[in-house]
Amino acid sequence: MAFLTCLALLTGCGKQSAPTSNSAHPLPPSPLVAQCEPGQPGGRLVLALSGSPRTFNPRFAVDGAADSITRLLFSSLVRWDWAKQEAGPGLAESWSVAPDQKTWTFRLRAGVRWSDGQPFKADDVVFTWNQIIYKPEFNHPEFNRMTSDLFRIGGRNFAVSMVDDLTVRVATPEVFAPLLEFFGAVAILPRHALAAAVKEKRFPAAYSSATRPDQIIGCGPYRV
Repeated sequence: MAFLTCLALLTGCGKQSAPTSNSAHPLPPSPLVAQCEPGQPGGRLVLALSGSPRTFNPRFAVDGAADSITRLLFSSLVRWDWAKQEAGPGLAESWSVAPDQKTWTFRLRAGVRWSDGQPFKADDVVFTWNQIIYKPEFNHPEFNRMTSDLFRIGGRNFAVSMVDDLTVRVATPEVFAPLLEFFGAVAILPRHALAAAVKEKRFPAAYSSATRPDQIIGCGPYRV
């Protein structure tokens, strides 16, 4: 059973203003915004879900329960900043794009470790894309359709390669403007923990609901 606990969202409410026209509802002049201190490691998060997760494998997490949990267990290169409405650092601390707008370079955050203590490296990113995402047999059909729509151009895959342990290069066949929002948002998986399952064609069964919690290796903010 997965023990992750009910997430309570605390939202700030501004003073109510007089009704305005239906065309616009601007914030009051001095909106009240909730502020909070950085979180502390430890503790327990419990999620109230509508059903049991069918898997903890993000490439097969298409039911609501599995999706809710895997989003907490794994991280992506880029995180969407909802306040600023723009891409922000995730596992990648920075990135740049060449003048041709087709070659992207991601600089990974140093010191990140998987939940079993192994270091997170560029090799994990390359493994996730080249050995899993671009292999149809290792993805749910819904994700294969997404890969075809978003991560191939003219039938050609994005070229994902390692420059060094903390640098990844991505070359797209043509200019792909929303690369950060889509490519950057994909959960990265641990090569050291899953390479054998990929080699032996066991990956679809990896991180199943029957997997022992300590064997579900991720680098998100939580672990099972």
